[in-house]
Amino acid sequence: MDSLKKLFALREYVREYENDIGISHLTEIERSVVAFIAANKETTLKQITEAKYFENISSSSLKMAVAKLIKEKIISQKVSPEDKRNKFLAITL
Repeated sequence: MDSLKKLFALREYVREYENDIGISHLTEIERSVVAFIAANKETTLKQITEAKYFENISSSSLKMAVAKLIKEKIISQKVSPEDKRNKFLAITL
């Protein structure tokens, strides 16, 4: 039971940080994508969809989340100079 209390306390801290950076209005998937991009430099949508963390989330849900985050200017995408097919995602907060 102590572990569950610690887990809830951790969730409260995460929620507080999400409020502080202005992403608390996003869905759980969108917030997770933001955190993944922040933790991984030069991330692509393909890397997100292939990440173990997102294995139970459909690629279409992840694509929609990325599109919304780009539209809201929370993240940006930049075409790779080496391979025009790759688009790197970055946090713009």
